[in-house]
Amino acid sequence: MFNAMVLLTVTGIVWALIGVVYSGVVSKKINILNLSLLYTPILIFVNFFFFADLDKIFSAGFTPPALDFFGLIVVGGAINIVGMLLMQFGMKYGNNGFVFAIGQSALVLPFVIILAMYRETPDIAKVIGTVCVLIGVALIGFQSGSEQKSDLKEGGNTPQNKKNYLWLVFALLAFFTIGISQAMFSSTGYIEDAYSLRPAFLALGAFLGSVLCKAYFPDEKFSVTKPMLLFSFFLILVGMASAKLSFAAIDAMGELKLASMTYPIATGICIVTFALYSIFVLKEKTHRMGLAGLAAIVLGVLLFCCPGRKGAEPEESAIATESEQVLNSSTEDTGILP
Repeated sequence: MFNAMVLLTVTGIVWALIGVVYSGVVSKKINILNLSLLYTPILIFVNFFFFADLDKIFSAGFTPPALDFFGLIVVGGAINIVGMLLMQFGMKYGNNGFVFAIGQSALVLPFVIILAMYRETPDIAKVIGTVCVLIGVALIGFQSGSEQKSDLKEGGNTPQNKKNYLWLVFALLAFFTIGISQAMFSSTGYIEDAYSLRPAFLALGAFLGSVLCKAYFPDEKFSVTKPMLLFSFFLILVGMASAKLSFAAIDAMGELKLASMTYPIATGICIVTFALYSIFVLKEKTHRMGLAGLAAIVLGVLLFCCPGRKGAEPEESAIATESEQVLNSSTEDTGILP
């Protein structure tokens, strides 16, 4: 148990480092889309050669992955990178800690979407967790609204003061976008990834999503600078560490029959770690209402660890329903994709 908790803690901290890199990208005013176009194609090859089962792939009996599996992961990866880009835009305009917390709490959406699809009675713990996350987002929004009114009162209705409210809009868009992508990932839970191609497919989707965004928002010509190369290196390095640690933590928790707890616990640690970075390193203003919102989000995420029960009959209690299996698989598959 101790080794598993150490792995979970390190995994959550590494996930938070991805947010730190994103924050640095924003502070250095690096073009986010250009950066994504630079590192995502490299990440495809890195994930393929480091994580795919090359022996099976290059063997005589190789069978191409199912089209639905490929499509869901690639399209989900494209949507996920859009969510990450929205999160970075949110960091550009507002409190980095709040934006990151809202974006990473999106794991509640797959729960809601999948339960709506299967029309089953939800676990009480996860319902409470979802409510806590929504309350946390609302509290953060209320603090943002209070600060906006204060800025308007002190500085007038200036363009800059109007922009101060944009971060919450981008954060909420990131929340829904990332949540939709995670729901797509979780829907592949029944499809065996025999060749361990999921990380490479995710990176491929991220690259395609970046290309589409760049085509739709051609804000400036693509160019490569030394800071971009440096941040690309960090994102690839942290992304590899994230994937490796995520799988190791899942394996360790799986031995304890607690694999479904991996993602919520690591996400909670990730949010807390980045919040501390936001407060003590970035020196961002965080009032009591905002701190209460962060605490509610972390509590809500951690409640997803609880093995809720829905009053099943004794002979049925040991058998997971179809939606439960999908929900559990959603916490074991992806981790954070930078």
